[in-house]
Amino acid sequence: RAKASGPSCYVDARTGRDANDGSEAKPWQTLAHAVQQLKPGDTLYLRGGTYYEHVTVTRSGLPEKPITIRSYPGEMAVVDGGLREFYENPSAAWEPCPNGVPGEFWSRKTYPDLGGAVDSPNVTGNFGDSMISLQAYSFRNDLQSTNQYWNVAVKTRSDGAHDAIYCGPGILYNPTTGRIHIRLAHTDWKFLEEEDRYRGETDPRKLPLVIAGVKSGSPLTFKGVKHLRLQDFVVRGAQQATVDISDAQQVELDGLNIYGGNHAISIRNAQGFRLLNSACRG
Repeated sequence: RAKASGPSCYVDARTGRDANDGSEAKPWQTLAHAVQQLKPGDTLYLRGGTYYEHVTVTRSGLPEKPITIRSYPGEMAVVDGGLREFYENPSAAWEPCPNGVPGEFWSRKTYPDLGGAVDSPNVTGNFGDSMISLQAYSFRNDLQSTNQYWNVAVKTRSDGAHDAIYCGPGILYNPTTGRIHIRLAHTDWKFLEEEDRYRGETDPRKLPLVIAGVKSGSPLTFKGVKHLRLQDFVVRGAQQATVDISDAQQVELDGLNIYGGNHAISIRNAQGFRLLNSACRG
């Protein structure tokens, strides 16, 4: 949509500086800084690019002067709460997993603060190009398995449990070691339709991925706000709620593309919430 009338300010993750004045010629760099400067009636324009941040908005507009946060006309802004190295530099983020199965990789570095519990789906992930979800595995033996068929009525293991099952390309986080595991093995179960089989890249070092953990939190959080509009950008990179809204009045999301971890949007005690022309995915 075209630029709006009224006071405006700007943020640019690539060229801005938070020491600037927020004008179009001298934009701020981070959303976290920019949203603290907003006043009723302001429009904050996000220049195209990816903002790797977790932002909490507490500023409010007025009924006749709402605050608007939106993409700059003709540009795509993405607010991403994920771990940026897996998207921007995957070749350096992964390595073959020692003592792993063929095709299993783990993160080069440890992430002790991602949160979660043993044997739980502690991370979510997406292919960065298509934003198709990766399987969030709870058990490493499932991630490693070559079995792709699970019959719930038949227990074949001697301990009375079911066989492990590989459900397709996926990730797992071990909170004990702090490592993220990934396996992108092809699916070839004979009863899968051809279009349902994974035939893509098996080396995660060659793929941009969006990955987020439990303690990453929501990329966008709104607490106690009133008369706020969000327009025309993408929000992604969350294991739990991607957009979190609480104790709010008259919040409108228009033209957003939100990729959910647990939920795309979590709303509590919000009056007059409106969701227009938007997609909640995942």
